[in-house]
Amino acid sequence: MVVTTARTGDEAIVSVDGDLDLTSVGAFHTAVDSLLASQDRKRLIVDVRDTDYIDSAGLEQLLVANRKLAAQGERLRVHVLPGSQPQTVLTITGFTAVMDVEPISS
Repeated sequence: MVVTTARTGDEAIVSVDGDLDLTSVGAFHTAVDSLLASQDRKRLIVDVRDTDYIDSAGLEQLLVANRKLAAQGERLRVHVLPGSQPQTVLTITGFTAVMDVEPISS
């Protein structure tokens, strides 16, 4: 898995290429925490369009990030590939009720 970060205007973006699972959540967590600590971002987007699989450890880290944003009055935005496993698992688990899961074509 490769985690990259970028900034565009007032948005901070964490992109995940590969599986977001128990073996890779550490790098993801570090990247998200770094961006959340930044004072110049207003939104955090997690882009998992290039992610084939998210397990419970990955889901937990998305919830952790969302809780931190909720404390600031914000919601996590997650970009998913329509019909992908990440979109399906986020929908089935009810994450769409607490964060913005946005289907975006690649």
